Amino acid sequence: MRKDLRELPISGSLHETPAGAPHALDDADVLIAGGMGMGVRRKLDARGITGVVTAGADPDAAVAAYLAGTPTLTSTVDRGCTCYEYPERA
Repeated sequence: MRKDLRELPISGSLHETPAGAPHALDDADVLIAGGMGMGVRRKLDARGITGVVTAGADPDAAVAAYLAGTPTLTSTVDRGCTCYEYPERA
């Protein structure tokens, strides 16, 4: 198992990628983020990627928590889209 930090431009986001088109995350098994809405979760699911939400800000701690199965992760809770980048969607 390996951990990669992938910083994608907006044009490389799942929101901007058509269903079925190749994406930079296609080889990932898990995506750990500070928040994610149901749209992204559905897109990850369609690609076979597990979406996990963490309240922590430390990526190493979040990966360790995921691997240990600790309850600090909220992988089944949808926090919804806060739409900071897309105020027209709020």
